[in-house]
Amino acid sequence: MHGRSRRFESCQLHKQAVVAQLVEQLTCNEQVTGSNPVNGSMKMKMKCDLCKLERRTTVYEDNKALIILDCDSCQVPMVVWKEHTMHIDKMDESIMRGMLVDVGYEFYKGDSFRIDTVQNEIPDHLHWHARPTDPKAKGYKEIKNASK
Repeated sequence: MHGRSRRFESCQLHKQAVVAQLVEQLTCNEQVTGSNPVNGSMKMKMKCDLCKLERRTTVYEDNKALIILDCDSCQVPMVVWKEHTMHIDKMDESIMRGMLVDVGYEFYKGDSFRIDTVQNEIPDHLHWHARPTDPKAKGYKEIKNASK
């Protein structure tokens, strides 16, 4: 078990380094306002609820690239890419998924869950949910179509 703990710590350190590198490379071509700007110097007019992202829930991770918090409508962990886009590269997707999985393990405490990548209510701003697989659980949503 001790070796597994070291591998986990090593993986966490590697992930932190990759996220730091990602944050340095992040650029935004749109102007954004609200409590969740990609760059604090940007001014903007956005109607997107995920760009405004008024915090009323538990926040697990918040950096310049993404934020992970409890979704205020379904009360399950949700990761939001801060840039208003639906397209990020595969490495960024992998980081985003890995960080949400880590929070999901903490949130569900051993119960099974899945990453839901279907954009339901806000179709044009990249965000995913960590949903329970138990249909009786709070936040459960039936899979409508295949996700990534």
